[in-house]
Amino acid sequence: MAKLYSQLKAKLNTIQVEGKTLYVVEGDTLLDDAQLKIYALAAWQSLWPVQVIHQINLTVIQPRIAAEPKTQALSAAVLLDWQRQMLHPAVARIEAGDTTEKSGSWCRWCIRKNECHAFAVHQGSIASEIFDDGVDPSR
Repeated sequence: MAKLYSQLKAKLNTIQVEGKTLYVVEGDTLLDDAQLKIYALAAWQSLWPVQVIHQINLTVIQPRIAAEPKTQALSAAVLLDWQRQMLHPAVARIEAGDTTEKSGSWCRWCIRKNECHAFAVHQGSIASEIFDDGVDPSR
């Protein structure tokens, strides 16, 4: 677990524990809040059982998008609920072979967007609306 913690510290801007609060800070490479929660869970797991954590502060620093950092404070129970209700089912779907892709605002930063079918369909529908000339292509 110490190796996992050091790998996370090398990847993220900050992972720090003060008292019973875990601080996880990430910058421009963040794709979405779920990614930061996964980092927090990994950091927390790497500290357990040595360090008891009651609160997790997740901070995103993206100066090109927002002048001020965005911080979300979660109780340990809320983060564990998210893990149980969202993360575990998503991982189970992937392990079962479900590779369904869903486009959304998170695609902006995704390194796979150029090979993603869902993103291509979404972008195609946007282009169709912008360049609609009123002609039905099926005729």
